[in-house]
Amino acid sequence: MFNGERVSVVNNFSYVGIRFTDRLCLHKMAENMADKGHRVLMKLLSAFSYNECIPYKTFFKIFDSKIAFILLYGSEIWGLTYMQCTESVYVAACKRFLNVPK
Repeated sequence: MFNGERVSVVNNFSYVGIRFTDRLCLHKMAENMADKGHRVLMKLLSAFSYNECIPYKTFFKIFDSKIAFILLYGSEIWGLTYMQCTESVYVAACKRFLNVPK
């Protein structure tokens, strides 16, 4: 109870675009950002599907301006911890650009 009102308990919530859990699991925060970044990557790749001759500098400049900031949003909270889920989005972008198998 707070000020006479019942307070609900939730397992997770989103605040300013960052997903917080009841145990402050940093990996869940990074996974949420990686999912958002991966969705934008797929949209970007489908938009470029008509043009197969994109210079790598152009592709990665667009990647940095559209996707990298999504992946790194909230990284101040989890700090210098290595997060495989965010790295997998970078690897997926490189593999798709180079047309190598998954």
